[in-house]
Amino acid sequence: MVVSQLVQILAVALVLGACGSEQVDVTDETDGTGGGGGTGAIEYPTAADQAVVRLTMAGGFVPEGSDFRSTPALVIEGDGSVFRPGAQIEIFPPPLLPAVTVAPLDPEGIQIVLDAAQQAGLLAPPPSYEPGAGAAQVADAPTTVLEFQANGETYRHEAGALGFQPTGEESTTERAALHEFVNQLLDLPTLVGDHLGTDELYEPERFGVMARPATPEELTPTEDGIEPTVVPWPADAPPLASMASCTEVPAETVAAEFADANQLTRFSQDGVTYTVFVRVLLPDETCPPA
Repeated sequence: MVVSQLVQILAVALVLGACGSEQVDVTDETDGTGGGGGTGAIEYPTAADQAVVRLTMAGGFVPEGSDFRSTPALVIEGDGSVFRPGAQIEIFPPPLLPAVTVAPLDPEGIQIVLDAAQQAGLLAPPPSYEPGAGAAQVADAPTTVLEFQANGETYRHEAGALGFQPTGEESTTERAALHEFVNQLLDLPTLVGDHLGTDELYEPERFGVMARPATPEELTPTEDGIEPTVVPWPADAPPLASMASCTEVPAETVAAEFADANQLTRFSQDGVTYTVFVRVLLPDETCPPA
Protein backbone atom coordinates (compact mmCIF):
# COMPACT_ATOMS: atom_id res chain seq x y z
CA MET A 1 0.00 0.00 0.00
CA VAL A 2 1.28 3.45 -0.90
CA VAL A 3 0.05 6.05 1.56
CA SER A 4 0.00 9.52 0.08
CA GLN A 5 -0.22 11.45 3.30
CA LEU A 6 0.94 10.24 6.69
CA VAL A 7 1.33 11.81 10.10
CA GLN A 8 3.13 11.01 13.30
CA ILE A 9 0.84 11.17 16.28
CA LEU A 10 3.22 12.20 19.07
CA ALA A 11 3.73 9.42 21.57
CA VAL A 12 3.33 11.69 24.56
CA ALA A 13 -0.20 12.71 25.67
CA LEU A 14 -2.18 10.30 23.53
CA VAL A 15 -5.53 8.93 24.74
CA LEU A 16 -8.93 7.90 23.52
CA GLY A 17 -11.71 8.98 25.85
CA ALA A 18 -14.57 6.76 24.76
CA CYS A 19 -12.46 4.55 22.56
CA GLY A 20 -9.48 3.67 24.73
CA SER A 21 -6.40 1.63 24.11
CA GLU A 22 -8.04 -1.24 25.96
CA GLN A 23 -9.77 -1.88 22.65
CA VAL A 24 -6.61 -3.43 21.26
CA ASP A 25 -5.21 -6.73 22.50
CA VAL A 26 -1.52 -7.54 22.46
CA THR A 27 -0.52 -11.18 22.17
CA ASP A 28 1.47 -12.58 25.08
CA GLU A 29 3.16 -15.70 23.78
CA THR A 30 6.57 -17.03 24.66
CA ASP A 31 6.83 -20.15 22.52
CA GLY A 32 10.08 -19.24 20.79
CA THR A 33 13.26 -18.14 22.49
CA GLY A 34 16.41 -16.67 21.11
CA GLY A 35 19.82 -15.57 22.19
CA GLY A 36 22.44 -14.50 19.73
CA GLY A 37 24.94 -11.93 20.85
CA GLY A 38 25.15 -9.43 23.65
CA THR A 39 26.74 -10.04 26.99
CA GLY A 40 23.83 -11.60 28.84
CA ALA A 41 22.49 -14.19 26.37
CA ILE A 42 19.01 -13.31 27.60
CA GLU A 43 16.33 -15.48 26.06
CA TYR A 44 13.43 -13.83 24.27
CA PRO A 45 10.55 -14.85 21.97
CA THR A 46 11.63 -14.85 18.33
CA ALA A 47 8.38 -14.81 16.35
CA ALA A 48 7.47 -11.81 14.22
CA ASP A 49 4.20 -11.39 16.15
CA GLN A 50 5.73 -11.51 19.63
CA ALA A 51 6.85 -8.26 21.21
CA VAL A 52 10.12 -8.46 23.13
CA VAL A 53 9.93 -4.80 24.13
CA ARG A 54 6.87 -2.53 24.01
CA LEU A 55 6.86 1.10 25.11
CA THR A 56 3.67 3.14 25.16
CA MET A 57 2.79 6.56 26.52
CA ALA A 58 -0.92 7.24 26.82
CA GLY A 59 -3.37 9.08 28.97
CA GLY A 60 -3.83 12.66 29.95
CA PHE A 61 -6.13 15.27 28.48
CA VAL A 62 -6.26 14.80 24.70
CA PRO A 63 -8.94 14.48 22.00
CA GLU A 64 -11.14 11.45 21.52
CA GLY A 65 -9.55 8.83 19.31
CA SER A 66 -5.92 9.91 19.57
CA ASP A 67 -4.79 7.01 21.76
CA PHE A 68 -6.54 4.44 19.60
CA ARG A 69 -5.00 5.86 16.43
CA SER A 70 -1.50 6.29 17.82
CA THR A 71 1.43 3.92 17.40
CA PRO A 72 3.41 2.83 20.47
CA ALA A 73 6.55 4.84 21.06
CA LEU A 74 8.55 1.69 20.27
CA VAL A 75 7.94 -2.02 19.70
CA ILE A 76 10.68 -4.58 19.10
CA GLU A 77 9.24 -7.83 17.74
CA GLY A 78 10.94 -11.17 18.15
CA ASP A 79 12.21 -11.21 14.58
CA GLY A 80 13.98 -7.89 15.19
CA SER A 81 11.43 -5.63 13.50
CA VAL A 82 11.40 -2.25 15.26
CA PHE A 83 8.23 -0.18 14.93
CA ARG A 84 8.12 3.51 15.78
CA PRO A 85 6.03 6.56 14.86
CA GLY A 86 7.07 8.11 11.60
CA ALA A 87 7.65 11.73 10.66
CA GLN A 88 4.86 14.20 11.27
CA ILE A 89 3.40 16.19 8.40
CA GLU A 90 2.45 19.70 9.49
CA ILE A 91 -0.87 20.07 7.70
CA PHE A 92 -4.47 20.51 8.75
CA PRO A 93 -6.52 18.46 8.70
CA PRO A 94 -3.91 15.76 9.32
CA PRO A 95 -4.09 12.48 7.41
CA LEU A 96 -6.37 9.78 8.74
CA LEU A 97 -3.50 7.29 9.02
CA PRO A 98 -0.55 7.75 11.35
CA ALA A 99 2.88 7.27 9.85
CA VAL A 100 4.59 4.11 11.12
CA THR A 101 8.14 3.06 10.36
CA VAL A 102 9.84 -0.32 10.60
CA ALA A 103 13.56 -1.05 10.77
CA PRO A 104 15.52 -4.29 11.28
CA LEU A 105 17.42 -4.87 14.53
CA ASP A 106 19.80 -7.82 14.55
CA PRO A 107 19.95 -10.35 17.45
CA GLU A 108 23.00 -8.67 18.93
CA GLY A 109 21.09 -5.41 18.98
CA ILE A 110 18.19 -7.03 20.80
CA GLN A 111 20.65 -8.39 23.34
CA ILE A 112 22.09 -4.91 23.86
CA VAL A 113 18.60 -3.61 24.66
CA LEU A 114 17.86 -6.48 27.03
CA ASP A 115 21.26 -6.22 28.70
CA ALA A 116 20.61 -2.53 29.34
CA ALA A 117 17.17 -3.37 30.75
CA GLN A 118 18.70 -5.97 33.04
CA GLN A 119 21.36 -3.54 34.25
CA ALA A 120 18.58 -1.05 35.00
CA GLY A 121 16.80 -3.67 37.11
CA LEU A 122 13.82 -3.87 34.77
CA LEU A 123 13.88 -7.60 33.98
CA ALA A 124 12.30 -8.21 37.34
CA PRO A 125 8.91 -7.77 39.00
CA PRO A 126 8.13 -4.06 39.00
CA PRO A 127 8.65 -1.95 42.10
CA SER A 128 6.31 0.84 43.13
CA TYR A 129 6.52 3.81 40.78
CA GLU A 130 4.47 6.12 42.98
CA PRO A 131 5.94 9.63 43.19
CA GLY A 132 8.09 10.26 46.24
CA ALA A 133 7.35 12.61 49.09
CA GLY A 134 7.30 16.21 47.96
CA ALA A 135 6.95 15.38 44.26
CA ALA A 136 4.85 17.75 42.19
CA GLN A 137 1.37 16.46 41.39
CA VAL A 138 1.09 16.67 37.61
CA ALA A 139 -2.51 16.56 36.40
CA ASP A 140 -3.53 15.05 33.07
CA ALA A 141 -0.03 13.73 32.28
CA PRO A 142 0.41 10.54 30.25
CA THR A 143 1.22 7.16 31.75
CA THR A 144 4.33 5.35 30.54
CA VAL A 145 4.04 1.56 30.19
CA LEU A 146 7.14 -0.51 29.42
CA GLU A 147 6.80 -4.25 28.86
CA PHE A 148 9.37 -6.99 28.29
CA GLN A 149 9.17 -10.66 27.38
CA ALA A 150 12.45 -12.23 28.40
CA ASN A 151 13.70 -15.43 30.01
CA GLY A 152 10.21 -16.91 29.80
CA GLU A 153 8.67 -14.11 31.87
CA THR A 154 6.65 -10.97 31.19
CA TYR A 155 7.57 -7.78 33.06
CA ARG A 156 5.32 -4.73 33.02
CA HIS A 157 6.40 -1.37 34.41
CA GLU A 158 3.84 1.44 34.63
CA ALA A 159 4.48 4.97 35.85
CA GLY A 160 2.26 8.02 35.66
CA ALA A 161 3.67 11.42 34.69
CA LEU A 162 7.14 9.97 34.14
CA GLY A 163 9.56 12.75 33.20
CA PHE A 164 7.11 15.53 34.05
CA GLN A 165 8.65 16.79 37.28
CA PRO A 166 9.33 20.55 37.00
CA THR A 167 12.83 20.03 38.42
CA GLY A 168 13.69 17.64 35.59
CA GLU A 169 14.63 14.95 38.09
CA GLU A 170 12.49 12.02 39.18
CA SER A 171 11.40 11.80 42.80
CA THR A 172 12.48 8.20 43.50
CA THR A 173 15.37 6.00 42.41
CA GLU A 174 12.91 3.54 40.84
CA ARG A 175 11.28 6.21 38.70
CA ALA A 176 14.69 7.64 37.78
CA ALA A 177 15.94 4.25 36.57
CA LEU A 178 12.81 3.69 34.49
CA HIS A 179 12.98 7.19 33.03
CA GLU A 180 16.64 6.80 32.08
CA PHE A 181 15.98 3.53 30.28
CA VAL A 182 12.94 4.94 28.46
CA ASN A 183 15.12 7.77 27.19
CA GLN A 184 17.63 5.18 25.94
CA LEU A 185 14.88 3.42 24.01
CA LEU A 186 13.70 6.69 22.50
CA ASP A 187 17.25 7.19 21.24
CA LEU A 188 17.59 3.62 20.01
CA PRO A 189 20.25 4.31 17.32
CA THR A 190 22.61 5.61 20.00
CA LEU A 191 21.95 2.60 22.22
CA VAL A 192 22.47 -0.12 19.59
CA GLY A 193 24.61 1.58 16.95
CA ASP A 194 24.88 -0.07 13.56
CA HIS A 195 22.90 -3.11 14.74
CA LEU A 196 19.82 -1.11 13.72
CA GLY A 197 18.98 -0.83 10.03
CA THR A 198 17.27 1.90 8.04
CA ASP A 199 13.68 2.96 8.73
CA GLU A 200 11.15 2.28 6.03
CA LEU A 201 7.48 3.15 5.82
CA TYR A 202 5.45 0.28 7.24
CA GLU A 203 2.70 -1.00 4.99
CA PRO A 204 0.21 -2.70 7.32
CA GLU A 205 -1.77 -5.78 6.46
CA ARG A 206 -4.53 -5.01 8.95
CA PHE A 207 -6.23 -2.05 10.56
CA GLY A 208 -8.23 -1.78 13.75
CA VAL A 209 -11.33 0.30 13.04
CA MET A 210 -13.98 1.79 15.30
CA ALA A 211 -16.93 3.86 14.11
CA ARG A 212 -19.89 5.74 15.51
CA PRO A 213 -22.51 7.99 13.91
CA ALA A 214 -21.10 11.46 13.35
CA THR A 215 -22.44 14.28 15.51
CA PRO A 216 -23.90 17.41 13.89
CA GLU A 217 -20.79 19.31 14.96
CA GLU A 218 -18.60 16.80 13.12
CA LEU A 219 -20.47 17.51 9.88
CA THR A 220 -20.16 21.29 10.02
CA PRO A 221 -17.21 23.39 8.85
CA THR A 222 -14.38 24.11 11.26
CA GLU A 223 -13.73 27.59 12.64
CA ASP A 224 -11.37 28.03 9.69
CA GLY A 225 -14.15 27.17 7.27
CA ILE A 226 -12.81 23.73 6.30
CA GLU A 227 -15.66 21.45 5.27
CA PRO A 228 -15.65 17.80 6.30
CA THR A 229 -15.85 15.47 3.32
CA VAL A 230 -18.16 12.47 3.17
CA VAL A 231 -17.17 9.44 1.11
CA PRO A 232 -18.81 6.04 0.67
CA TRP A 233 -17.57 3.19 2.86
CA PRO A 234 -16.04 0.35 0.78
CA ALA A 235 -18.56 -2.38 0.05
CA ASP A 236 -15.99 -5.15 0.67
CA ALA A 237 -15.21 -3.98 4.21
CA PRO A 238 -17.19 -4.98 7.32
CA PRO A 239 -20.23 -2.75 7.90
CA LEU A 240 -19.66 0.41 9.90
CA ALA A 241 -22.72 -0.28 12.05
CA SER A 242 -20.87 -3.28 13.52
CA MET A 243 -17.78 -1.29 14.57
CA ALA A 244 -18.74 0.22 17.92
CA SER A 245 -15.68 -1.60 19.27
CA CYS A 246 -12.41 -2.36 17.53
CA THR A 247 -12.88 -4.45 14.41
CA GLU A 248 -10.04 -5.93 12.39
CA VAL A 249 -10.20 -4.90 8.74
CA PRO A 250 -7.87 -6.22 5.99
CA ALA A 251 -5.84 -3.35 4.56
CA GLU A 252 -6.62 -4.37 1.00
CA THR A 253 -10.33 -3.59 1.48
CA VAL A 254 -9.86 0.00 2.67
CA ALA A 255 -6.36 0.98 1.48
CA ALA A 256 -7.39 3.43 -1.24
CA GLU A 257 -10.01 5.18 0.87
CA PHE A 258 -7.75 5.52 3.92
CA ALA A 259 -4.81 6.76 1.83
CA ASP A 260 -6.86 9.70 0.58
CA ALA A 261 -8.69 10.43 3.85
CA ASN A 262 -7.91 12.93 6.58
CA GLN A 263 -9.26 13.39 10.09
CA LEU A 264 -12.17 15.44 8.79
CA THR A 265 -13.21 12.68 6.39
CA ARG A 266 -16.50 11.00 7.29
CA PHE A 267 -17.75 7.74 5.80
CA SER A 268 -21.32 6.98 4.79
CA GLN A 269 -23.13 3.66 4.58
CA ASP A 270 -26.83 2.78 4.42
CA GLY A 271 -27.88 6.40 4.84
CA VAL A 272 -25.80 7.01 7.97
CA THR A 273 -22.64 9.12 8.17
CA TYR A 274 -19.96 7.91 10.55
CA THR A 275 -16.86 9.21 12.27
CA VAL A 276 -14.18 6.55 11.91
CA PHE A 277 -11.11 5.93 14.08
CA VAL A 278 -8.30 3.87 12.56
CA ARG A 279 -5.32 2.16 14.14
CA VAL A 280 -2.45 0.56 12.25
CA LEU A 281 -2.24 -2.91 13.80
CA LEU A 282 1.32 -4.06 14.41
CA PRO A 283 2.13 -7.78 14.05
CA ASP A 284 1.62 -8.49 17.78
CA GLU A 285 -1.68 -6.57 18.01
CA THR A 286 -5.22 -7.77 17.39
CA CYS A 287 -8.73 -6.49 18.05
CA PRO A 288 -10.44 -8.44 20.83
CA PRO A 289 -13.39 -10.69 19.98
CA ALA A 290 -16.76 -8.93 20.05
